[in-house]
Amino acid sequence: DGYITHNGYVPNDAEMTTGGKCYETVSRSLNYQQSDYAISQAAKKLNKMNDFNILYSRSMNITHLYDESSGFFRSKNKLGEFNNIKKFDEFAWGTDYTEAGPWQWRFYTPWNVKGLKNVMKNSKPNSIDLCTELESAMTQRSTFHIGGYSSEIHEQTEMVTNNWGQYSFNN
Repeated sequence: DGYITHNGYVPNDAEMTTGGKCYETVSRSLNYQQSDYAISQAAKKLNKMNDFNILYSRSMNITHLYDESSGFFRSKNKLGEFNNIKKFDEFAWGTDYTEAGPWQWRFYTPWNVKGLKNVMKNSKPNSIDLCTELESAMTQRSTFHIGGYSSEIHEQTEMVTNNWGQYSFNN
């Protein structure tokens, strides 16, 4: 909670309570933001407007991990610097992403589609159209790189076998 409140995301160099450094931080951050949104809606129904305002505001923090130069959500450290900017691989699974990669987590903002559309549109050097990218994700060749995994995982196999393009939220 402290990192999400302070940074707006879980940093990839955050300490875990169980020891070591945090991993899958893009997925964790987006999942926490989605949870904040859901709980904010319950708070609103219960007329807990202070809780609603805090949680809703946190849920809109998708811009913190969006990298305008690549057009993907990327991990950052506590200082706000993107991880491995020179080595970014849009097809590498694991490490910063849970059972997927940058393409699969690129559209994981169902509570804030308008916000995603806006950050993509404001990408530099070129504006990115959300609908065009969604179509591309569904129609391009299914491609993955092992990335942070030691071997192929079933989600990768299923994406290729079923010819799902880059769509692979099959858990």
